Amino acid sequence: MKTREELEARAAELDYKFPSNIGDEKLAANIAVREAELANEGEGKTRPENDGDKPKKAKPAKAKHFVTVTCAVAGGRRRAGRRWDGGATKVLADELTEEMEVELEADPMFQVSVG
Repeated sequence: MKTREELEARAAELDYKFPSNIGDEKLAANIAVREAELANEGEGKTRPENDGDKPKKAKPAKAKHFVTVTCAVAGGRRRAGRRWDGGATKVLADELTEEMEVELEADPMFQVSVG
């Protein structure tokens, strides 16, 4: 496993922001996810452009993806710029920024799951 300094340097290269109290293993996992995201973005840019000879297909309706944030504190808790009630809260994935998700995942009183 890489040292904390190496992880922080790689996070800076990726312009990946993270809370200072995140553990090394979690930071390494989040960096791996960010690297995969960037690799996928790069692949998408290498596709040939539509040259206009072929008719354009209608884009399918954008599916709404949800994230469930579970707060283990019965009375709720403020985190990531908002108040979360105790228990599960379902929100649109677009409502959570990457920084908010990192902050929630770093707090042991929260669990974030997709779906």
